[in-house]
Amino acid sequence: MQLIIAGRGGQGILLMTKVIGEAAFLCGLPVLSSETHGMALRGGSVIIHVKVGPYRSPLIPGGTADMIIGMDEEETRNSIHFLREDGVMIVNCSNGSGKGFPSIDAKRLACELGDIRLSNMVLLGFAISHLIPLFPPLTVQEAIRRVSPISFSEQNLKAFDLGFQRGADHKKGLHERGEDPGRLLFASYLLL
Repeated sequence: MQLIIAGRGGQGILLMTKVIGEAAFLCGLPVLSSETHGMALRGGSVIIHVKVGPYRSPLIPGGTADMIIGMDEEETRNSIHFLREDGVMIVNCSNGSGKGFPSIDAKRLACELGDIRLSNMVLLGFAISHLIPLFPPLTVQEAIRRVSPISFSEQNLKAFDLGFQRGADHKKGLHERGEDPGRLLFASYLLL
């Protein structure tokens, strides 16, 4: 699997990457990652390439990513060239309406949990619900316990669980409408 995580500095993108890497390790899967940072650590563009499987290079060529997880709508839009034609995008949208792709208002849900910094774990839970069976949720929860600062571990788990449940509900709704939850038309994202 080839995954792009896009966002801005300070949104918890690096923690998301550590959790995915640890989950891959716990599943016995090889993982490579590479990150690029914008001009400023906080608020600058951050794009992370993650490859899970027998790859030799961490960089993902344009048009080959299986999934993009976007913490920021603009940065996700800027990364669309990485996505393959039948790839999946999971995006944190302020209104939660993703125009044809799965989205969640992770910021709002994190605030409801009492801490906006939990947005990344809400979004990660939502995304992981679309990556079963590659990453079983119990394995990701163990990865969160291992890489989270101790003072945030329980909050991160709660946020992950909330996002995961919202993602499972989203997939169930797609099934009930007869839609394929595993494929999204990425061209619809260009309408933003």
